[in-house]
Formats: sequence, structure tokens, C-alpha cells
Amino acid sequence: MRRAFRAGGPAALALLAAAAGAAAQVPTGATVDVQPDTVTVGQPFRVTVHVHAPAGARIVFPDRPDSASTVQALDPRTVTGRDDAAGVDRTATYRVAAWDVGSQPIVLPDARV
Repeated sequence: MRRAFRAGGPAALALLAAAAGAAAQVPTGATVDVQPDTVTVGQPFRVTVHVHAPAGARIVFPDRPDSASTVQALDPRTVTGRDDAAGVDRTATYRVAAWDVGSQPIVLPDARV
């Protein structure tokens, strides 16, 4: 399943934890941020996806947005994060550009936990 996010609008991403017991102790959650929220055609902007999961979880982000979309990746995504007893935090950053005017969908395949 693919998720569509619109630059300039609210974005939500829901992920399910692999183990229900671990999820009860450390909730799995995600946030998405688009900066800046308004750009001109071809101007680079960043889409940041942050995921928190239970300790020991593995988080896999998509390589890039859907290449058939009007919003396309300019660089490979970067992933940063940390693991500790409180859980796993990962942040994927996508540097992208929109190639059409108006509100454009940012189509990212699902992140997996």
C-alpha cells in the first residue's frame, strides 16, 4: 500500500508493531514533516519521516518517493537514528522537488517495522 502526503497539508502515517506486548510498553509511532511547505516548480525541499519503535525492532524506509509522481527524489535518502533500552528511533530524510504547480501528492511506499 502506498501513502500520499500533500505538501502544505497535514500528514499522518500509521505503523503496526510486530509484537503487541512490546508495543504496549513502547508505542510505535511516526511523524512526517515537509519543509518548506511552499516551493516553486523545481525548488528542492525536504520530507522527513521519523519512526519510533520498540527496542530491538528493525525499521525499513522506502528508498525514494514513487518515480511516476510529479514529486521526485533529487538525492538518495539519508537515515539517522539511535537504539537504546527505550526503543529504536530512525529518521529518513528525502530531498525532493515538485515538477508541476498546485498541491502535489508526495507518494512514499510504506515504512516497515
